[in-house]
Amino acid sequence: MKKLITFSIACLLAFSMAQANELSNEILKSTVFSLKTHTDNVINWKVGDTMDYNISIGAFGQIGTTTKTVTKDEGVAIWLNNTMSYSGVQDVSEILINKADGKILKLIHNGKEQSVPNQDIEIISMDQDTVTVPAGTFDVVHVVAKTKEINILEILSNPVKSVMDGAVKQLIASQFGDIILELTAFKHGV
Repeated sequence: MKKLITFSIACLLAFSMAQANELSNEILKSTVFSLKTHTDNVINWKVGDTMDYNISIGAFGQIGTTTKTVTKDEGVAIWLNNTMSYSGVQDVSEILINKADGKILKLIHNGKEQSVPNQDIEIISMDQDTVTVPAGTFDVVHVVAKTKEINILEILSNPVKSVMDGAVKQLIASQFGDIILELTAFKHGV
């Protein structure tokens, strides 16, 4: 479980380092955190696995959406695409992830390759909970963590009842207020 958490946070931070604006950074930090919390030594995701989210921020409410999809399986690695749409902006990040250990091998942001950051992750707590989001009600593992760059990250996940990393709800404390991603739909690939 700890490897899974570390992987999700690393992915989140890799995405965040690729972003030009602060909001994209915060949202992608949550995505990588989510991925990092749910690899558990092997990734068996399928091409076409997709998770759709609403993005809300503080008093502004819903400001956009994000979709993450497994786009290609290269045998020992998979490509994950994360497309965010908010305030008239479309932001695309792609990461190549080693299926055996969850290591990020390559990061491409809006068509330009970026370096993958190295980061330390501290798990603050891990509990079981139940959460209701637009996609339904889920029994989840609720992980709270922090990094040098992010004060508080939370992910509520159930990879058994959804797909990929199972991130049902994600929260990042930011200068804009809490950024919240809530699962609206998911589908299994082939």
